[in-house]
Amino acid sequence: MKIIRAPQLVRINRRYTIRLVRIPDGPDGLHGHLRVHEHGLEVGITGVPLDAPNHPDDDMVMAFGDLDRIVQTHVMDHYDHTLVLREDLRDQVAADHAHIAGARSISWQPTYEKLLIDIVERLRPHLPAEVELSRLSLSATAGRWVDWEL
Repeated sequence: MKIIRAPQLVRINRRYTIRLVRIPDGPDGLHGHLRVHEHGLEVGITGVPLDAPNHPDDDMVMAFGDLDRIVQTHVMDHYDHTLVLREDLRDQVAADHAHIAGARSISWQPTYEKLLIDIVERLRPHLPAEVELSRLSLSATAGRWVDWEL
């Protein structure tokens, strides 16, 4: 009698560094100066390793290079070194400020929680069908971060 084993799910993880430009804001509008924050973004992808002998990706969930291209195109190109600013506060930043031309106007408060959810929504549609986005983590500082898990 042959024992059939269920496929084993494996999660691969990759860490990126993303630099966001933010202005502290509160209920009465913007306060403070532009700040560039460097964050760690961790992406976890879950799937069954490919069983295709002689294929270059055999025994892999997903090639890290493929994941890198997806994250670069849909997250880094959108957010890295970019001013993230709530659209209703845009007029409070001087129009000639160095970062305002490339600012990302958003309708929501740019909290770490909401940024993380936005990144989930940016990545999910572009991943191969055989893998699943299972975890994201965005560090605010060395001792503070937000997580999202499937």
